[in-house]
Amino acid sequence: MKKGILKCGFAICMKVFLAFGLLGESEALFAESNNHRVVRVGFFDFPGFNDVSEKGEISGYGYEYLMEIQKYTNWEYEFVTKAEDGKSTLTYEDALKMLQDGKVDIVGTVRKTPEREEEFYFPEYSSGTNYGILTTRTGNNQY
Repeated sequence: MKKGILKCGFAICMKVFLAFGLLGESEALFAESNNHRVVRVGFFDFPGFNDVSEKGEISGYGYEYLMEIQKYTNWEYEFVTKAEDGKSTLTYEDALKMLQDGKVDIVGTVRKTPEREEEFYFPEYSSGTNYGILTTRTGNNQY
């Protein structure tokens, strides 16, 4: 009889211990996910993907993609749309240079090359694919 009570008491103690242990872990995860981090984004004008209006308003697929990521990370974005001189519009080349120098944290639509893979981290999954085609007139069999 005493063995049964001890086993039952031990099982209850273990359940309580595990419940508090998991609660502590979930609180730690919750606190970690609520950390506020500012991420500097090199946001160069790339029509349809990164759009920057004359007033400095930003939009496009790249912006919307980052807003979706923000739902899971609690990141706040600082969009860098000007070159280092503070006047010129940020170009693709400017954004890559700023990424290389650590002046921005992320840049979207970077073309992946073996050389860049040695210098930059690329995620396992891309945010899209780009295609190019050559076109000629109908009936032109020269090409």
